[in-house]
Amino acid sequence: MESSSGAMRPGPRRILAWAVSLVVVLSAGEVCLAKNDFNVTLRVGWGGYYRPQEWIPLEINISNPKLKKELGAVAVLTAQQDGLNVLSIRQGFSLTKDDSKDLWLVTKLAFAVSDMSLEIVDQKSGRPKWRGTYNLASATTGTRLRSVNDSDLLIGTSGRVSGSLVRLGDNAYCEHGYGNGRVLVAGKLQAKLPRDWSGYASLDALVLYDPDWTTIRPATSKAIVQWVRKGGRLLIVLGANPLPATHPIADLLGFRPARPTLTKLSLSTLRKWGCAHAVDTEVSCWSMAGAADAGWDVHPIGQDGTPGFCVGWAAFGKVAVLGFNPAGIVSPSGANRRIGDKPGARFWTSILAELLDERKIEFGRRSTSDSSYPYAYEMGEGGTGINEVIEHLQSIPELRPLSIWWVILLLGTLALLLGPVDYLLLKWMGKLPLTWLTSAVWVVLFSVGAYYGVQALRAGAMQVRVVSVVDAVQGADEAWITRYSGIFAPGDDDYQLERTGKYEWWSGVSPTRGELIYGREQGIGSRRIGCLQRYGRNQPVSVPISIWTMQCLLTEGRLDALPFEATVRRAGQQVELTLKNVCGLPIRSVYVRLGANQVARFRGVPSDGGTFTAELSQFSGWDVDTYDAPIWAVGPDRFDPTKAFFAMGTIGRTRAIEARLRKGDAVVCVLYDNPPVEFGVKGRECEYDNVHVARVVVVPQ
Repeated sequence: MESSSGAMRPGPRRILAWAVSLVVVLSAGEVCLAKNDFNVTLRVGWGGYYRPQEWIPLEINISNPKLKKELGAVAVLTAQQDGLNVLSIRQGFSLTKDDSKDLWLVTKLAFAVSDMSLEIVDQKSGRPKWRGTYNLASATTGTRLRSVNDSDLLIGTSGRVSGSLVRLGDNAYCEHGYGNGRVLVAGKLQAKLPRDWSGYASLDALVLYDPDWTTIRPATSKAIVQWVRKGGRLLIVLGANPLPATHPIADLLGFRPARPTLTKLSLSTLRKWGCAHAVDTEVSCWSMAGAADAGWDVHPIGQDGTPGFCVGWAAFGKVAVLGFNPAGIVSPSGANRRIGDKPGARFWTSILAELLDERKIEFGRRSTSDSSYPYAYEMGEGGTGINEVIEHLQSIPELRPLSIWWVILLLGTLALLLGPVDYLLLKWMGKLPLTWLTSAVWVVLFSVGAYYGVQALRAGAMQVRVVSVVDAVQGADEAWITRYSGIFAPGDDDYQLERTGKYEWWSGVSPTRGELIYGREQGIGSRRIGCLQRYGRNQPVSVPISIWTMQCLLTEGRLDALPFEATVRRAGQQVELTLKNVCGLPIRSVYVRLGANQVARFRGVPSDGGTFTAELSQFSGWDVDTYDAPIWAVGPDRFDPTKAFFAMGTIGRTRAIEARLRKGDAVVCVLYDNPPVEFGVKGRECEYDNVHVARVVVVPQ
């Protein structure tokens, strides 16, 4: 028996063997992940440049030559997008051993973000097949990112780009805000251009330099067109490859470039471009006939006045067409090599200056007293505007701090329970020694009462508060919407949204602490928002919200129709407005803005529209920092919807509208009377509040 019982008792060696086996079993999953022969490459941003908290493109290539059968998987990309939110993007794909898969994702990254993770998950079992973490601050990993400041200019290029354009930043700077910023040029191969408009959102301009139009994918062409109409800036350099009339990008032009002819450049044009020493002064230039009739600004370049460069509006964006390849005049040779890149820099700054508005490009070296900060990011006006909007979204009683008198009352009640009440009650019962037990009971009862008391004060239905801005140009077949949403939750849960638009890009949004964001002050990102990203949209599938808190979301997207149609006629100081409210939402207020400082206010406009007249009056203009009495003020907090015009996601269109107002156009602004919110929270009863504004640019008659 002793021998038997001794055999049953495990010895030290057996215990050690069990421990080793347990470690092997627990680590088996990680070992399989490390040796599953997945080859994954990742490219982020435009040449490693990105604008913090703006959409940036990612290229992911996945292959596995040792797969035995086709794998249905989901790629999960997770990264911190601002100081509060983490964006987790999912996209499904299939993979075979004989093929590699290219994934085109778009995400947002916080300033000074250290890393991002990528996981490949089996679609059937839900088990991870591969994991990787990419250090975004290390140059050795090939994914090092460099932030682009608000005062910098980021230019994307594709095609047969000349060296003078690539090195433009050596002799040019950006004038924006309170200082001088850098000019950054980043290129992509035509096959690697983003396939969604959001992939171009961080660019200030895109240059398509004599590209092979047949190799640009239809999805890429459509994305570029959408980005331009939303407010992007596109420069097309025509060279040996003609732009087909049926190409989607040709729809941005109001004319068709004709067959090129030899054009002798005028000396004044060469001097303006800094190319007076050019060896070649005769170029093969595509004809710009018809551009002036289409309302484009045409610039003559030839000695005989031949137009070779033109600029025109495309909704909220601009397109410039250069009718010849400038390589022969901006690339000095022989004795002129001493000039270096300066002729090229003068040429490109002169061309791009006609295309850009808010951020101006200038020839020369940057001033030493510029506004760039190596360890901080300047948010600019968009950050100030988003703070104003979020303050309105969070202006509900449930999010206000409890009164100090409630705290005093609760602490006073606890003191009375533990002191006089407990003592007098036990003395009356003759059981004073039980005070150790009754004190614990009082604390438990007080804690339960305090919890349910606060819950009663904070109790209420789920709330969805929204500020929406819709913008369009009369005659267009689409409109653009930016929606700022705040979802208040009365309880902890993982909420799901429904009725989200098919062309919408969702992300989290959080207030900024000031004009500058320092990397050491960046939060850890405690809120994880799960999204399913497909071509043309990024939709939320998981929005976890803690009890008695609000999750703020930013949505950018397209609408298939304009909210209303309008005609504006001006006769002296009187304005006649004919409005057809296509969407049918109840109207609260309407005004028409002409120029920089004139406005006509219309009152009592019915929901079906009509024809109305009003007198022009002086107007100080839209300004995020204005302290004048606003035209609109809604809600108990007297929120001015104009503040949303200068928030992230809308400010670009606002600046484009202001530029079109200076050109002579008018803008009709309509404030709707708390219309229904387009989306909802699945399976929840909600209280909705919607500040909905629509702006349509029209040409006054």
